[in-house]
Amino acid sequence: KLEQSVVEVEKGIDAIHRDIDRLIETDKMNREEMQRLEPEIQQLQKRLFDERVQYDRAAPKYEVALEEVAEQMDRYQLLVESGSYSEASTVVDGVKERLAEIEQSMDEFPSLYKSCKFDLPTKWDEVYKNVQEMEAQGYYIDHLHTKNTINDLQAQLLDFVVALENLEVAGIKESLAAIEEQIESIYDALEQEVIAKNFVVSKSQTFSQSIERLLKEFKETEEEVK
Repeated sequence: KLEQSVVEVEKGIDAIHRDIDRLIETDKMNREEMQRLEPEIQQLQKRLFDERVQYDRAAPKYEVALEEVAEQMDRYQLLVESGSYSEASTVVDGVKERLAEIEQSMDEFPSLYKSCKFDLPTKWDEVYKNVQEMEAQGYYIDHLHTKNTINDLQAQLLDFVVALENLEVAGIKESLAAIEEQIESIYDALEQEVIAKNFVVSKSQTFSQSIERLLKEFKETEEEVK
């Protein structure tokens, strides 16, 4: 009975040693990860400072986001000092994930923002101008509902600008690709209208010439009969 108790105690001691070893290894990995992440935060903060103009109204939001990550790193230190290694590991995972999200967002933001605020609105203005010119030239294109489409998509771009300024980048890249396709689709439809009208005009001219020729032949025949 005594031997069995000793064996159980030894097993418990071994388990405690394994837990301690695991905690020590986990703490070591967490510290190395945090040492790697800290310079990344500083680099992103410096990048935001150097390229602030590109981030426009989103710049303060990125500053806050990076400050929040830095606060989590301070929290990690407090948790380690208090021996809360499990919770500290959760904080490390959260910092790593959030920092990756911010970095990806900062990478994508400038080009997306430029497209939403400047490039695509300019393209839609050009489409609208072409539509007006075609209408002035007598093209009937109301059935294409082009102006309504342009107005709806211009409004959508404004929504995207607001979303980007709130760091809501997800999904916008794909939406902009779809808008680009709509621009191409509208131009294709307008081109088809031009082709169709030219075809009708050419056929009308041919038809008129045929009528004139028939009338001339009829008059000639009528004179011969007289």
